[in-house]
This record gives sequence, C-alpha cells and structure tokens, in this order.
Amino acid sequence: MQAEFLKDKMKDNIGKVYPTTSFGDVKVIKYFNYKEVMVEFLNTGNRAIFRAYHIKHGRCRDKFAPSVFGKGIVGDNITKIKGVTTKLYNLWGGMLERCYSTTLHKKYPTYIGCSVSEDWLYLDNFKEWFYIHYKEGFELDKDLLVEGNKLYSEDTCVFVPKTLNNLIKYNNTLKQKDLPTSVRTYSGKFYSYTSDRKCLGSFSSPEDAFMAYKKWKEDRICSLAKHYLEEGSISIELYNVLISYEVKDYV
Repeated sequence: MQAEFLKDKMKDNIGKVYPTTSFGDVKVIKYFNYKEVMVEFLNTGNRAIFRAYHIKHGRCRDKFAPSVFGKGIVGDNITKIKGVTTKLYNLWGGMLERCYSTTLHKKYPTYIGCSVSEDWLYLDNFKEWFYIHYKEGFELDKDLLVEGNKLYSEDTCVFVPKTLNNLIKYNNTLKQKDLPTSVRTYSGKFYSYTSDRKCLGSFSSPEDAFMAYKKWKEDRICSLAKHYLEEGSISIELYNVLISYEVKDYV
C-alpha cells in the first residue's frame, strides 16, 4: 500500500524539471520505482535511469555531455575495469589533455594550438579506429605522417613502435645553448653523441659534429623501420615516411 502511494506520488513528478550539479537540467520521463527513474538531459537529449534520491539532489551524470576537458564525450563506454583505467581511455584522455588542458600547456607549451577532430571527440569513434590499428607497446603519433600537423584525427595519426617514437621525438636535454643538437664542446673540440649518450667522435667544428649525429640518427631510423616492416608491425606507408625522415637541428 505504501509502495503504491509513493508510486502515485512520483507519477505527479513526470515532466518536472530538476537541476543537476554539472550537467544542466533533467526532466523526469518515466517512473518505475524509487531506484529506477528515467530522466532526459535537456542539454543533450540523452535519456538515462537514476535513483529518485540522486535526481532530487542533482547527482545525475550525463555520459553524452562533453565532460572530458570540456570536449570529450565518453558515452556508454567502460573506462575502468576492476578499478584500473583501460588502455583505450588512457590514450583518448591523454590526447584530449594535450590539446585542451591549460595546466599541461603551461608545462608543455608546444601542445598549444593542437586539437582533436570532431569525430574523435566521441570515445565511440576513437575506439573503432583504436581497435583496428593499436598494437601493444606502440604509441600514438600525430605529426609523423604530416609534418607540423597539430590535429589528432584518423587521417593524420598513426601508431608507432615505442623504440622508434622515442628516437624520433625531440629531446631537449640533448640541446645546449649556442650548439647544435647533441653536440658538446671540450678543450676547443666538438663532440657528437647519440641519443643514449654514446660518443660518435670529436670534430673540428660544431657543424661537422652535428652532421655525424644526423647521419647516425637517420641510419638508425631506417634500420628500425626495415626491421618493423619485415616483421609486419608497420605499414608500407609509414615505412616510406620513416626512410625519408630528415633530422633537423632545433634552435
């Protein structure tokens, strides 16, 4: 009898609008019981079921609102399994962070101006591309296929073996003021070093020392590209980009 009374009372709230703490207003659409009340988020049109208590106190979360750095839409995707964030969500969330986190931009200003394509703002769309292309131990790269690119999208991004990606990525610890990348000077001579600090020899000018580093790095990239192509880990398109890769100095 008491349950029937409560049900009848909640029927009076169908159509009523309640505010939420972070996702705008919701409208009550249907009442099943106090544990299952269907609402519609007025900002997105998404419908979901919540407890009556949570609706009353504004504790309804809209999975289809741009809640990740104000841009990303999670949808119905699972982001954690047994308390551990999924690889898919880590990659997607990290991509959004690099593009839209002002806190990260203060530390890494090179990401200022980067963006994510409209499609990839939806985790569902990124997930589809991810499961086709991802390989364990590979990293997401946005500007290898398209030099200088600042847009993360399915047309511009590629997964690259971590060993190769670490080699290609610029390491500012290799750069000293007034000297080319990976060049040091001692007692009037110039020394060139690999990325892992192995000396390539001494030279009479900083330019010659840099050219030694440049040759070593380009040869190493070509060698790794050939290895990964032969084992079937990378595409011929990526291979062709890698064997044409030119090492430039950073000023």
